[in-house]
Amino acid sequence: TSAAWWYENGQMERQYFYHDASRRLKKKETWWYENGQKSYEVNYERGGVSVPSIRYWNKNGEEVPHKEWDSMQR
Repeated sequence: TSAAWWYENGQMERQYFYHDASRRLKKKETWWYENGQKSYEVNYERGGVSVPSIRYWNKNGEEVPHKEWDSMQR
């Protein structure tokens, strides 16, 4: 099961994938910038706890460390 949201310009804003139809436990969460580039992605274990493999990208589509990504969000 999944759910998605879009920006007004038609680009996808975020998408969630769930372990089951109840939509209570996320399996994967992905967010995009308004320009269509991926912003960050989180994978979750079955219990809903995030694993350390969170990935971040800048608005140019380049993977960056969390500190750099976080400073761009302010």
